[in-house]
Amino acid sequence: MNGYSEESNDATAMYFGDFKRKSNEYRAGGADLVEQAQSALDAATEDLATAQADRTTTPGALEELQAAVDSATAKLEAATAYAEEVEGLSEGAILFRLNCARCHT
Repeated sequence: MNGYSEESNDATAMYFGDFKRKSNEYRAGGADLVEQAQSALDAATEDLATAQADRTTTPGALEELQAAVDSATAKLEAATAYAEEVEGLSEGAILFRLNCARCHT
């Protein structure tokens, strides 16, 4: 007997199938962050444009809205960089991040 059984092979296949699903979700999470950040930037830009068109908007309010656009732009850049990093990770690196990094970093 070699120590392997059909049950252990099934469990191993189930583990790797589960890992593959989690890996795909992890990769998709980066793209989701970019989508959310882009939506936030679009909304902030629209709010600023609306305020600029309104002659009653105070300079202070415009500064706040511009700061919101700047912040949203920075968040989009960070989300894009993260998504690119995640997309370039090997399966082993994702496995480490999902299962080991919480204790070993």
